[in-house]
Amino acid sequence: MTNLPPVPGTQPTPQTRVLLRTHGLPSRCFTDPNVHQQEWERIFRSHWLCVAHAAAAPEPGNYLTLDIEGQPLLLIRGSDGELRGFYNVCRHRAARLADVKCGTLRGALRCPYHGWSYDAQGQLLAAPHMSGTPGFCLGDYPLRPIATQVWNGLVFVNFADQPRSLQDSLAPLWNAFDAWNLATWRLGWEQTYRVAANWKLLLQNFHECYHCPGVHPQLNALSPFQSAENDLTRGPILGGPMRLADGVQTLSRDGQCCGIIPPGLSDTQRRQVSYYGIFPNLLFSPHPDYVLVHYLHRLSSAETAVHCLLLFAPDALDRPNFDPSPAGEFWHQTNQQDWEMCERVQQGITSLGYEPGPYSTLESSVAAFDEHYMHIMGETE
Repeated sequence: MTNLPPVPGTQPTPQTRVLLRTHGLPSRCFTDPNVHQQEWERIFRSHWLCVAHAAAAPEPGNYLTLDIEGQPLLLIRGSDGELRGFYNVCRHRAARLADVKCGTLRGALRCPYHGWSYDAQGQLLAAPHMSGTPGFCLGDYPLRPIATQVWNGLVFVNFADQPRSLQDSLAPLWNAFDAWNLATWRLGWEQTYRVAANWKLLLQNFHECYHCPGVHPQLNALSPFQSAENDLTRGPILGGPMRLADGVQTLSRDGQCCGIIPPGLSDTQRRQVSYYGIFPNLLFSPHPDYVLVHYLHRLSSAETAVHCLLLFAPDALDRPNFDPSPAGEFWHQTNQQDWEMCERVQQGITSLGYEPGPYSTLESSVAAFDEHYMHIMGETE
């Protein structure tokens, strides 16, 4: 059972770090193709996956194409303003419908193979030369939907036929960041990475700052690793706040804000950065003046795509002198430092010399992540 977080704006009570596991995971969890396939069946086919930010398709008719876990998907903003998800597959002979990464429907989405056409709500509008087919009805062949929901501007999809609601899945955090009014925030900076490491290594890395003094000296100077606290200590959502050093406003190249701090933030929220890992693919980090988001997609058992976004309030983005580069450059450097370490671990974990090492109490969230992962996978040791 997941612990509930403190009331937003209050200082969480530091908790004694308890190791739910004493040692790391076996090598096969990071290298075995069979495990990779089992993860699809047990995790990625039934969990909510963060796949985009809603501002990427802001107007009716705007659409995005995605490839998630080998599944071609289409996100379309309907005429009613709702963002819907569909499989990017024609209902006739399964041709891929849209190829470009993003676009706007001009009337209808037309299959390039036989001309079947669909509207922004996924309804089949036209099917040339099908009128003579016995029993054929346009209404019987809409695009196949995929469960799609939005939280704080982030778009999630779920491949399950009857998934648990996103609000239930994110209950500990659902309203925790209301003071930011994140539904209105937009993209100010982004970067995509391909990391030669298993997806779990990236999440494990996110869940500890034991490595920060040596790997991230710039980060550690702005937010000392000893200040890390966890208010969610087991289950699918893990993490908590880290305090900013005296005189530091936010995490950026010079420690100064490049966004605007929302007026509703408490004194505590203005003096910390929160880090939450949301199983299995989202890393969510509200700062005083922006929000850092990483969402991950598996490419293979040894490679992961990472999309990194910095989100800012509209008032900041609309300023003539708005410049996100101090924060963007800071996190690009930090990301590269992290990815190098993850790739080093991936290389070492394939070695015959690898055996799971012991965890420090500073890695209690890593141990909790491992414990949740093994539980979901149905494994015991």
